[in-house]
Amino acid sequence: MKALALYCKSYSTDLRRVVRLALSIQRLNAEQLPFYVSVPQAELPLFREHLSTLGVELLADEDILRASPRINAARVARMPGSVAQQVVKSEFWRLNLSKAYVCLDSDALFIRPFGLADFMTPDGTPYT
Repeated sequence: MKALALYCKSYSTDLRRVVRLALSIQRLNAEQLPFYVSVPQAELPLFREHLSTLGVELLADEDILRASPRINAARVARMPGSVAQQVVKSEFWRLNLSKAYVCLDSDALFIRPFGLADFMTPDGTPYT
């Protein structure tokens, strides 16, 4: 399990922004922190087509929701998109891919090299 991961929840309407974010991470991620992007299952092929060469690990939102024992995925699907997105973001940790994660919006952009020390103290405590 990695100490830290980068994570972005997205949709096809934000594809260009996610590509731009992924390019900045690919260029400036000095320690190769893993970068995960989750999207609805139906949108995975589109995101694979555009992110396959950028070192992004793609996940289906539905897989994140399935990892939670108390989440009813059908109920989440009926929620407004802005609310459902928050549920998915808050459940990413259940996949046990990292001890901590930085939740990024698709319009984020890195402008200088970064690594673990930019997000966590030497003893492993995440900055908030």
